[in-house]
Amino acid sequence: DIDSREFIIDRYKLEIIDTIGLKDTRFGTDVVLKKLEKVTTFRAFRRGINQIFFVTNGRITKDDEEVFRSLEEIFGEKSVYDYVTVLRTGADRQFGRPEREQSDIDSLLRNQHGRVLVEKVGRERIVHISNPQPEGSNPTWLETRQKSRKVLMDHLEKCNSLFLPEASKKHFQLLVDHAKGSDEENKLRRDLHETRRERDQALEDIQRKNRALEEASRRNLELRQEIEQLKKDSTCVIL
Repeated sequence: DIDSREFIIDRYKLEIIDTIGLKDTRFGTDVVLKKLEKVTTFRAFRRGINQIFFVTNGRITKDDEEVFRSLEEIFGEKSVYDYVTVLRTGADRQFGRPEREQSDIDSLLRNQHGRVLVEKVGRERIVHISNPQPEGSNPTWLETRQKSRKVLMDHLEKCNSLFLPEASKKHFQLLVDHAKGSDEENKLRRDLHETRRERDQALEDIQRKNRALEEASRRNLELRQEIEQLKKDSTCVIL
């Protein structure tokens, strides 16, 4: 789920850390944060992070905004956004066309969730790339990928400062503990809800049985009264 690899591209040596998705539905919040804590063990993290790529495509949703805002909580510093680049992947229509790229950024600003991303990082750190799959029907896929790589490298050359989140490891652990507590609290709430549901069901069963017993008792009384009346009606006087 967390992987780190080193690459040499042109004259640069890069260490790229690929992280788990913050909204990964396979795990609870504490597990996701615990996995993210592994990032603090990589050499690149200790030396300083050049850029954090927030990868997205298409329309920005409320979930995207929440994940983006959580970066400040995860790293414990508001300055983290000075080192974030929003990477718009699959931008086939916009890639290599500056006017369309700017139009896409304008559309983000018109979206209440996308506006947050642009305002936090600035227009210059919204980068469009195209990453087509190798297909026979698209003979230019390799050339397009190479152009995308150049766009990224040119952008990274402009990002000279390093983000040194010295307190992040401790902050990660605090978040994990908090999330774990929240998950345990949620589990207790679910258990309490289930216990209450079972109690209510048991009470309903008891009440139903009581009503049945009351009905049976009432019917039994009526039968006894009918029997007594029949006995009276059938009494014969012999002279």
